[in-house]
Amino acid sequence: MFNSYRGFAILILKDSKQLIVILSKEGIAQGDSLGMKVYGIGILPLTRNLKYTQNWFADDSACIGELQSLLIWIDLLLEEGPKSGYFLQLEKCYYIVDPSYLEEANLLFFQQEH
Repeated sequence: MFNSYRGFAILILKDSKQLIVILSKEGIAQGDSLGMKVYGIGILPLTRNLKYTQNWFADDSACIGELQSLLIWIDLLLEEGPKSGYFLQLEKCYYIVDPSYLEEANLLFFQQEH
């Protein structure tokens, strides 16, 4: 995908002695109005492959369901995500459960090796 400026984004660094110009050749640059749309299109094959009811906001995802199903979803995301450039960081993940399921959730999620 080529960025919306129809060329490489230019980063200009100034100091007292010289002008440094860096061309970004990475496609969509931060701040580009197409950024979220392109990301959404790019991540679509991953979300469809997971086949779960999920919510996505940028690169943050969420899923709702039975605890065993959520664990399967996490495993799929860990396996399939890198193929789409999505790398789940388990240390940043949270689960929210009814207090009556807390013990089961702790056993299930903290006993698994990922």
